[in-house]
Amino acid sequence: MHPTLFQVNFDSNKYDITPDGMQTIDEVARLVSEEHARTFITLVGHTDAAGSASKNTELAERRAMAVHDALMGTGKIPAGRIVAAWTGEEEQIIQTGNSKPDARNRVVDIFIIDDVP
Repeated sequence: MHPTLFQVNFDSNKYDITPDGMQTIDEVARLVSEEHARTFITLVGHTDAAGSASKNTELAERRAMAVHDALMGTGKIPAGRIVAAWTGEEEQIIQTGNSKPDARNRVVDIFIIDDVP
C-alpha cells in the first residue's frame, strides 16, 4: 500500500503550529487511532532556501519535532510509531534558486504508512 501524505505548513522562519496545522494533526491522529491497527508515521521537515543552510536545517528539525510532539500530545498514537527526520533546504519540494523563499517548501510532510502483512 502506498503511504498517505498530509502536510503541515509553516510561516517563514517559524516552527509554531498554526490552527490549520493543528486541524491536520488532529485528522492524522484520528485516522491512525480509528482505522489503522498497525500504522506508522514518518515526518520530514523542510524549509525554503531563504537564510543560511545551517539555520534552515535547525528550523526543519524544530518543525518536525513540533509536529511530532503535537501528534504525541493527542494521546491517540502509540509511542514508537512516529519517526521524525528533516532535510532543511537540501531536499526542497519545489526547487528554487539560491536564497529564494517559497511557502510550498515550508512544510512538514506526514506520511502514514500501513504495515499490513
